[in-house]
Amino acid sequence: MKNLLIAMLVVFNLSHAFAEESDLPIPGGDESGTVEPLPELPPPPPSDEWPQEPQPLPPEQTPEQPPVETNPTPVPPAPPSSGVPGADTDDRLSVGDRALVVNGGMFLTGNVVSVSRDGKLVTLRSDYNGNISTYKSKQVGVWLRCSSKGLCEGHKAMYESNRGRNYNPVTILATYSNGWSLVSEDFTGRKYVLQNKEILNSENCNRKTGICRGQTVLSEAMGSAPYFEAQVLEVYAGGVYLISTYTGSKDIRKNGDLAKQVGCYKKLCAGQQMYFGNILRVYENGFFVIQDPYSGNLTLRPYREIR
Repeated sequence: MKNLLIAMLVVFNLSHAFAEESDLPIPGGDESGTVEPLPELPPPPPSDEWPQEPQPLPPEQTPEQPPVETNPTPVPPAPPSSGVPGADTDDRLSVGDRALVVNGGMFLTGNVVSVSRDGKLVTLRSDYNGNISTYKSKQVGVWLRCSSKGLCEGHKAMYESNRGRNYNPVTILATYSNGWSLVSEDFTGRKYVLQNKEILNSENCNRKTGICRGQTVLSEAMGSAPYFEAQVLEVYAGGVYLISTYTGSKDIRKNGDLAKQVGCYKKLCAGQQMYFGNILRVYENGFFVIQDPYSGNLTLRPYREIR
């Protein structure tokens, strides 16, 4: 009996396993009701954190670049802490100082690299080729703004040589504590060094004659050259003058070679009218510049011709 029950169960299971798909029960096939589709889910409420439509990413922000100068002005390197004119006022030299050495008829400018402990030796780096050399400290001078004689960087001056026989106008480029100055010739631009005692400093007026820079003066006759009017370009110590002639050329004159203007000479004064014409200028040596009232020409006449 037991075996019969087992056999019946096996047959029942196999019959359901091999059943066709059409034999399976269909939901709603019992006509108990129609199958309704599932309702659509409502859309999720809008959220600030998650927008409905995808938004494009914002463009990448690039930092603003500073404007670039088309012609940048070169910035000069800073000078050494003690290497500016006027930083030192004595013969003591320090590392970084601008200095000049005069040795055997030659001169060299450069920067101080080192100074010996006893101060007797100074090592310089040359401005010309960068070479390093050592010299005795008494040959080396530090760059000053002005010398004790009043010679200053940028001043106009006069080089006096051959005991006052020759003169040459120069511009002072630098002056040093060892009594030398670096100069540039005004006429040629040539550079060389001079002892300060050979240099005549410029001044506004000469105390002895009262002739000043910018005045119109009368140059005395020199050799075959006649008298002529000139303008004073520079006045130098010792009574030396740089003048511009009526042709535009430049020349050197000394005290005694020039006559300054005065208001009157022996009762004849500038502005008076006479039969020769109008007196425009009067000079202390008795010469008069007279303008012809008809032609406007100027003539130079001495007092003896018009008295």
